[in-house]
Amino acid sequence: MSIYLIDYENVHESGLSGVVDLPDGDRVIVFYGDKIKSISFDVHVQMMNSKAVVEFIETHKTAKNYLDFQLSTYLGFLIGRGSNEDLVIVSHDTGFDSVVDFWKERGKNICRRENISEIRPAVQEPVHEKQEKTENKKPSGSARQKKNTAQKAKNPAENTQKPKNPAETAQKTRNPAENTQKAKSLAENTQKAKSPAETEQKPKAAPRPLQPAVDLAAEAGEPVKAEQEAAEESTVKEKKPETQKKPDLPEAYRKKVRAALRSDKLSSGNYTTIYRAISGSKDKLSLNNTLVKAYGSEKGGEVYNRIRDIFAEYQASLAAQR
Repeated sequence: MSIYLIDYENVHESGLSGVVDLPDGDRVIVFYGDKIKSISFDVHVQMMNSKAVVEFIETHKTAKNYLDFQLSTYLGFLIGRGSNEDLVIVSHDTGFDSVVDFWKERGKNICRRENISEIRPAVQEPVHEKQEKTENKKPSGSARQKKNTAQKAKNPAENTQKPKNPAETAQKTRNPAENTQKAKSLAENTQKAKSPAETEQKPKAAPRPLQPAVDLAAEAGEPVKAEQEAAEESTVKEKKPETQKKPDLPEAYRKKVRAALRSDKLSSGNYTTIYRAISGSKDKLSLNNTLVKAYGSEKGGEVYNRIRDIFAEYQASLAAQR
């Protein structure tokens, strides 16, 4: 598992490249400030479809390196808390390399990248070194010729055996015709061997004993259809209670939601969707994602801004009960 700390003011949307491919258990923490608060809809969809947990930390000041120091402080907080995940700082700012070197010397698995999907450069080998190695391994044409002549000179016994090769080659030239004849005979034998099995399988292709059963079902006529319709009605009746589950949000919080959204004149079905979104969401991000999926980006954002305080109050009451 890995934790990605995103310097969004520095890398913008390109730093989030690859977020949709992250596995379950990874965390992405986006640090952003007043300079850049927008994000494209495509990147937002990628974060929603990612299996990783995406979090946001906002900085309200615009002083030099203000966000960088907060990111570094939060990194130290994670390590001090005993986090064993791989830590990745996503930024173009090489000033973070001092932080990476500091924690690497203390045994932490940490690195800096320019985006989430970037391959670590330490794994790659310089191109010129690879070329030198391959050139050293491959002998030149003159060297290969010298080796061949040296081997021939060292092995006179092999040279003396070469006169036998013409007879062997003559036999080999005869073999292809024999091989083709053998192949044809084998093919004919396999076809003959398959034919009994095929004749045994042909009666099974048309199972005639089943015909009386089909006739009986046809003779039964309407009683059979009546039994099938009764079975379908019973299955429908059994499934109805599963779809008619009521939201488990307490009535006190539902009243607050209706008061906050009174001007929107929503239907009862829309209120039920919002109740379930509040009771079923773990945090504000998941609540926002649920509302955006239900009502679209613009309308879902408006509903979220009006009920997020009610959601926070509801979450606090659940924490107090635990």
